Amino acid sequence: HKHAKFEISTRAPLLISTPESRARGDGTRQLVEFLDLYPTLCELADLEQPPHLEGKSFARLFEDPTAAHRTVAGSEMRRGKYLGQSVRSNQFRYTQWQDRTRKVVAAELYDHRSDDSDGMLEKVNLIDQPQFGTVVERHRSMLKEVFGP
Repeated sequence: HKHAKFEISTRAPLLISTPESRARGDGTRQLVEFLDLYPTLCELADLEQPPHLEGKSFARLFEDPTAAHRTVAGSEMRRGKYLGQSVRSNQFRYTQWQDRTRKVVAAELYDHRSDDSDGMLEKVNLIDQPQFGTVVERHRSMLKEVFGP
């Protein structure tokens, strides 16, 4: 279901091959966003990147699939009168649901280190568990960096 804020809905396959790539056929677990595609293609084709691009080239992942790229990837969707904004880090997905006045009406936190279900189905919302308070605050800050206040 591509109209949800869950892991299985926000992931998409992306296959790129370059003749010079040392890591041919290797995958990566690094976070990338679709807006990273244009700058990546510019870099691979030795073209100047237009200044208005918001993305960040992930061309270095073709040489080293374990290289750092993004610490967080964002996604956003509207469901009825609510806006869902989500950030995915290497370990967690944090989602906030806001009403039309931008008031947060619900939040979710899922730990992908412990979700071994087929498809990472995010069945256990950890948002109210005290031991994840610091994680929630950190991801709430990252969400504000990605989407603004």
